[in-house]
Amino acid sequence: MESCNSSGLGLLDHGRMYRLPWSLTDNAMSWLEITTRCNLHCRGCYRDPHKDGHKSLEQLRAELEVFRRLRRSDAMAIAGGDPLVHPELVELVELVRTLGWKPQLNTNGLALTPELLRRLQGAGVASITFHVDTTQTRQGIEAASEAALLPLRLQYAELLAAENGPCCGFNCTVHEKNLHEVGLLSRWAAEHADTVHSFHFILYRDPTMAGHLTTFAAGREVAPDERYRDTELGVLRPVEASEVVAALTEADPLYRPSAYLSGTQDLASSKWTLATRFVLGGTVLGYAGPRFQELTQTLHHLFKGRYLAVSTRAQLAAGRLMLALFFFLDAGVRAAALAWVKAVLRDPKLFREKVHTQSLLILQAIDFLPDGKMNMCDGCPDMTVHEGTLYWSCRLEEIKEYGTFLTAIPRNRPEQ
Repeated sequence: MESCNSSGLGLLDHGRMYRLPWSLTDNAMSWLEITTRCNLHCRGCYRDPHKDGHKSLEQLRAELEVFRRLRRSDAMAIAGGDPLVHPELVELVELVRTLGWKPQLNTNGLALTPELLRRLQGAGVASITFHVDTTQTRQGIEAASEAALLPLRLQYAELLAAENGPCCGFNCTVHEKNLHEVGLLSRWAAEHADTVHSFHFILYRDPTMAGHLTTFAAGREVAPDERYRDTELGVLRPVEASEVVAALTEADPLYRPSAYLSGTQDLASSKWTLATRFVLGGTVLGYAGPRFQELTQTLHHLFKGRYLAVSTRAQLAAGRLMLALFFFLDAGVRAAALAWVKAVLRDPKLFREKVHTQSLLILQAIDFLPDGKMNMCDGCPDMTVHEGTLYWSCRLEEIKEYGTFLTAIPRNRPEQ
């Protein structure tokens, strides 16, 4: 459930936001798991690196055919494990592109070299999202704070920019211990909007946070996976989307989320919270409103036949064009455009500067409700294929381990 943070809750009024139109069969993105192997340990990771290993190109081709048959999407998120350790990654990226999706890699970045990046570009990769945060143990890097990892994030962003490469995004796991750094990360992203195109705040969840529940697999009681006992994060309270919204607003009073996905059980919850902003020379001009989000999704679906997930680097650098096109259609865009005019009048040299479009996304994963229900993302973009069937990627280990999704009831449920 959402916390009682009045600042964050006030901006999460679904009546003033656009409900993203994504569904199970018609979505912006799909999620392809190509390996369980990984070259980095992240505390609380839900994927077992010792299971399965690399999938063959033929296995992956078969899974892509399932997606083609069951689910329309703009981008294909290629994930793991870490996809960069897969020996046939370049061939897979080319296959994904050939079949009509925009290939998007989710990686920790450790195995990325300029040479590999050039090969991936040649294969057609559209976007790379780097997972960098303090849950990780990186050799040679002592990072007790997210601020200490900013140079590493910039290194990855500049690597992609130097090659005029794919769009660059970052994932950061958010929990009680680093919630206070959310605003810093937002400001940093704005300062580097020319090379950082999106920043994603992923709210930490794991089964140990459901201590009030007894969990079952097909009627048999099961205990939380032992892998979650190596982290102290599970003993913390779950951070809610409203708290991240409040932190972002404190750092940037202009911040306004304008699109969302709600939960499957708690319809008032905000599972995906999207904000799109316009940045000039590191300064935020303003945020797009819900009409902008609605029109971009609707028009892309009208002309391309699918909802939008990934734009190009050039498109995201054409913010002035967006301000002009949507000036009369969206109040948030109009306010940002007027802020641009004022900035240029104060400093005419800014007229030559590009306005960059940048997205901030808050992902609130599975919530364990008091009655035992599990609140998932309604219209989840991260559905994956396992043995010919679509599943939530964040709960795939349940299917692999037990053959079914886990269910739960309150530990102290009153007797009937």
